[in-house]
Amino acid sequence: RVEAKVALVTGAAKGIGLNARLFAREGAADALTDIDTGGIMAVAEEIEAAGRKAIGFRHKMVEETESKG
Repeated sequence: RVEAKVALVTGAAKGIGLNARLFAREGAADALTDIDTGGIMAVAEEIEAAGRKAIGFRHKMVEETESKG
């Protein structure tokens, strides 16, 4: 059901990152955010190594200024 969709996963560098991997396995492209830049890039690289699409961004959800475009 997620084939050809984008999953936006916040806090994806740690435990919830397991959900990002699941979305990727089911065919979604993942847009991953977390304050932990190294962790989020590692998750994105792992997903891409499995042949799926993922991109990671540093993002701090508790800071309103970080969420404005």
